[in-house]
Amino acid sequence: MVGFICAVPSEFLPGNPVLNLENIRGNASIDGANYFSKKNKEDTIQFLTTSASTHLNYFFDDNRVKYSYNRWQAILASSSGGIVYVKTGFLTESPKQILNLRGKPLRFALQSLKSPDIVAFLSIFLFDITLRPILNTRGRSAALAAFRNNEVDIDYQSTEKYTKHILPLAESGQAVALFSFGSLDERGHVIRDPQYPGLPHFLELYQQVTGKKTNTAAFKTWTSLCIHSFAAQKMLFVKKNIAKKYLNAFDKAFVQIIGDSNFQYEKNLSIGAYPQHSGKQAKFLADMIGKNKKASRRWLKRWLGLQSLLLYPKP
Repeated sequence: MVGFICAVPSEFLPGNPVLNLENIRGNASIDGANYFSKKNKEDTIQFLTTSASTHLNYFFDDNRVKYSYNRWQAILASSSGGIVYVKTGFLTESPKQILNLRGKPLRFALQSLKSPDIVAFLSIFLFDITLRPILNTRGRSAALAAFRNNEVDIDYQSTEKYTKHILPLAESGQAVALFSFGSLDERGHVIRDPQYPGLPHFLELYQQVTGKKTNTAAFKTWTSLCIHSFAAQKMLFVKKNIAKKYLNAFDKAFVQIIGDSNFQYEKNLSIGAYPQHSGKQAKFLADMIGKNKKASRRWLKRWLGLQSLLLYPKP
């Protein structure tokens, strides 16, 4: 998203401003968000781009977080997606056979349960499938390499990486896609991923194969984590305390930007079919960040306590 914004022609924005990129690294985007939250420059208007790490650290109440979304206004939002897949040796046909994976401990490369990995890990857990986590994996690229080298049995990747690296394996019979993490419609309901409309999303597949409802605390927690990690993954914020005329002007400008053919071309090359949201829809997605946070964290605290026995067993 940073690349998109810095490439936006200034004529779309009020006053034809110059856009300067300030990349603040450190603590999984926490330092940048903290800086934006407390820094006030009288002669400039600052923007902040956020990612899944910004949202998840806020969700988990990381003690380094000094920012609050209540003080920011979203003017642009972009979603992403992910797909869970398995080695063909464990499942040879359709995702509807997923329950056949029960009773077969599957190796899964895990970076952290406080990263988007938690969405995949929790998804598989809710199917009552046993995982043998390979801990402290250095990112999803390392997990992808492990899958290729037969060091893990089940994995997930972003839809972009899935398309580039795993889809050829699936087409040659070496991997089977199980489900996507889906996307959100305008009312906040989980729908199929626009990149892979032929693949069921997690909630859909769960209901199909188990016949059970997905309205319990566990699935509400999954949905919340999915929003923080994928459905509202990239967002652009300004502070709410800037003049309302500028907020209105930015809303109007980004409606024009999203409709611009050059912007759409670059967007499709980078992230594919995922829509960009401005105005009320961007604000709606921002409001989903932190929604049901306390209830979800209560459920997660119990669940993560159980997982710690699996991930870090006592000698």
